[in-house]
Amino acid sequence: MTVSRLPPGSRSKFILLLSVLFYGFAISVSHRLYLSVEQAGWGFHAPSWDVYKVISMATMLALPTLAMPARFDRASSVILLLLFTLVFVPAIVINIENFEDGLGRYGALLSALSFGMMLIFLSVRIFGLQSSESENLLPSPRVARIIFGVWLLCCVVLIVLYKDSMNFAGLSEVYDQREKGAATSLLVGYAQLYFAYVLSPFLLAYGLTKRKFFISMIAVAGFIIMYMITAERTVFLLPVAIFGIYKIVRRRAYTINHVSVLVLGFSILTLLIALLWSSVGILDKLGFYFLTRLLAYPGVFVAQYYDLYSNLGYTYWSHVSGISSMVSAPSLIDYDRKWPMLGRILAERMFHVESNSNASIFATDGAASLGPLGVIVISILLSIWLIMLDRVSRKWDRRFVLPLFLPIAFALVNVSFFTMLTSFGGLFWILFLYSSRYTAGPARQTR
Repeated sequence: MTVSRLPPGSRSKFILLLSVLFYGFAISVSHRLYLSVEQAGWGFHAPSWDVYKVISMATMLALPTLAMPARFDRASSVILLLLFTLVFVPAIVINIENFEDGLGRYGALLSALSFGMMLIFLSVRIFGLQSSESENLLPSPRVARIIFGVWLLCCVVLIVLYKDSMNFAGLSEVYDQREKGAATSLLVGYAQLYFAYVLSPFLLAYGLTKRKFFISMIAVAGFIIMYMITAERTVFLLPVAIFGIYKIVRRRAYTINHVSVLVLGFSILTLLIALLWSSVGILDKLGFYFLTRLLAYPGVFVAQYYDLYSNLGYTYWSHVSGISSMVSAPSLIDYDRKWPMLGRILAERMFHVESNSNASIFATDGAASLGPLGVIVISILLSIWLIMLDRVSRKWDRRFVLPLFLPIAFALVNVSFFTMLTSFGGLFWILFLYSSRYTAGPARQTR
């Protein structure tokens, strides 16, 4: 049977599979031509291939791809897509080919990652509820005013605390500015995170959905203020990304065919960087900020966290507040002054630098916590949270909900699952969407 004779659903899934395999090929090419040349000092070695590695890569990539839902219109969708494209695919490709014995060294770990990703997709498909077509709820004006009041309070407090050090930092000044904008207490730290990743995204998503330009501009001002304090590039780019997700949802561009186009776009950009980075200035910059920081680091960190903490001792989630009172830290790092900052310990011990190698949930709460079994455990926990999220958000307007959860998606690429729950709004939004549905009203349908 030719591809054209396949049923539409099967044909779309087959095209997506080809797109994902091509994306894996593009990452492999970039590994050879860029990462192992320009970023060798960060653990990217000249890749090696053989037929067993290629078959293993293709199989590990194919299983979760075939388990994907046909539509990406739920609250969980944006989170799953970012974890899949920014962490999962790079982790499979880079780590298998990064050493001659990569398959033997990381076969169990990456098989667990593939199984975990497939489990997440299947769990959300089976147990998570599809978004409602008949109801499109939005927060009531009263609730929006309360959120704005909290946003305004945080804004005033942060400006008062950091007015003397605020600066619109350039690329060469970000680390100095981050040091100046570091939180002075736990409460100020929570104010910074919620202002940037919860309150401002709420106002922007609400303003866009309600077509309230003034509210949207207030939100954008919040992102700019936060960037002037902490110089986080993610915060600076979030309003653009949230607006992009809003436009995609508004155009209903969330089918599996649209995901194939997205993956192909990533593939083409990755190949352009790999082939032309040395001769085109903008591609050289994208090689660092897009290819290395956005794709390669989250992927390779899964193996690097495994290498380090399987030798020092698995954490058994003792790096998580609360669990640390019941589980002791690994004996070899119990007295490390950086504990429980796993990323700082890794940067110092593997690369001998003072930095913070933040990593995804699969690295911190998976590989570092209990190796391959830890990856499966955190995949199950993420599945449960995503199912809850889809169930409490199913009646809410997609144009509001999907952009709202983009900051959490980015967070899961860089922080622990448990940090996401407490510091980036993971628990807050579950409670908010569940409790606010009683006062919410229908959204105005606009096209």
